[in-house]
Formats: sequence, structure tokens, C-alpha cells
Amino acid sequence: MGNCSPEVLANASQTLYSLAEDVKKYEIIDAQLRKLETEYKKLSDSIKKNPHNMSYAYGGIGAGVGFLILPTIGSTISLFFGAAMSEIFNFDLFSYFLFFVLLGHFVRVIAYPIALFGIVSLTSYLIMKFSNYREKRRTKLQKDIDTNLDKQEELNAEKEKLLDFFYSGECPLSRIPQKYQNSFVISKFAEYFAQGRVERLKEAANLYEMEKIYEQQQRQLQQINNNIAVNNALNVVGVAADVVTDAFFFASFL
Repeated sequence: MGNCSPEVLANASQTLYSLAEDVKKYEIIDAQLRKLETEYKKLSDSIKKNPHNMSYAYGGIGAGVGFLILPTIGSTISLFFGAAMSEIFNFDLFSYFLFFVLLGHFVRVIAYPIALFGIVSLTSYLIMKFSNYREKRRTKLQKDIDTNLDKQEELNAEKEKLLDFFYSGECPLSRIPQKYQNSFVISKFAEYFAQGRVERLKEAANLYEMEKIYEQQQRQLQQINNNIAVNNALNVVGVAADVVTDAFFFASFL
């Protein structure tokens, strides 16, 4: 210690601070990429569940059923009510009565195909509406996927640029052991150099390990003290409970 001038230590500290910022940027990019990859997988799974709209066939079914049923309804009306309705317009009371009798029969006969037509048409409409929703959702998912891939490509380019810099001769990262190659530890190394506590990376690594062990011991000691405090509190409560119990016991003999 003491062989390096303050200027040299300051330069080393500044270099490490700058390196820590670059490593932090790399860590952020890497985290964003992992998040984007997870989102991409979810989007891909979602788009598989939203295939292109193939449900318009149900509309054809509804139209076909309508094409078959509506003429049937028209023919039935003509068959059952043609003559009666003609007489009604001539104020024939018997035909008027016959009209309502046949109307009840007509409703009973034609109710099933009318209900079938209504159910098929309603089902067809609902399925087509849902299909339109799925198609819009698929379009949005595809757009999100394209945006995701563009962002991944952009971040990968930045990541590769940083990696090229890290492992070039200009960057000191290659001289730092792998286990210390993260922004937090490199920032700590920079602090050590700035404070004049170390002059070499090896010394910085040793000091970091010593501080880490010390902090771990402090946490363990704090945990022990907390446990002791809890036990003491429980003992006090237990003693107080015993005193109260004894007091009631002796009071019962008075």
C-alpha cells in the first residue's frame, strides 16, 4: 500500500465507476430481453389459440336453414289460412272462427321449425361476433409480436456491442474474476480505490469478501439478539402469569 499516487487511484476509481455503469446497462438489457422472451412465448401461445376466422360457415348454415324454413312457413300459411283469410276480409264469421282454430294448429305445427330457425340464427350471430373479436385480437397479438421482436433485435444489438467492449483490450472487465463481474461489486471496488483503501483489483476483491463476511456476522448477531429479546419477553410473561396464578391460589384460602 502507498505505492500509487492519489491521481492513479482516482483514475482507477473513475474507470471502475464507468465500467459499473456499462455493466449495469448490460444487466438491464439482459433482464429486458428475458422479459421480452417470456412475453413472446405467451403471445405465441395466445395467437395459436386465436386462429384465423373460420366461423362464417355458421352464417351460411343459418342462411340455409332460413332459406328452407321461410318458404315452408309461407306455404303453410297459404295452405291453412288462404281461404279463411279471404273470407275474413268478406266478414264471414265462420271463417273468422275457423281462422283462429287453424291459427292454434298452425302455431303447434310450425313452432318447432320457427324455434329451430331462431336458435340457429342466434347461435350463428353470436359465433360470428366472437369470431370477429378473435380476429381483432389475433391482429393485435401479431402486432405485439412484431413489436416484441423488433425490440429484442434492438436490445441484442446493444448487448453484443457491450460484450465486444467488455472483452476488448480497452476494458478492465476481463481482469476481474467472473464472480465479481456485476455492477454492484464493481461499484464497491471503485469506492475502495476512491477511498485509497486498495491499489489492486486483488486487494479490492479480498476487502469485498472481508466486508461481506463481516456483514453476514452482523446479521447473524442481530438475529441472535432478536431471539434473545423474544425469549426474555416470553419469560417475563410466563413469570407474570405464574404470579397471578399463585395470587388466585392463595386468595382462595382466605
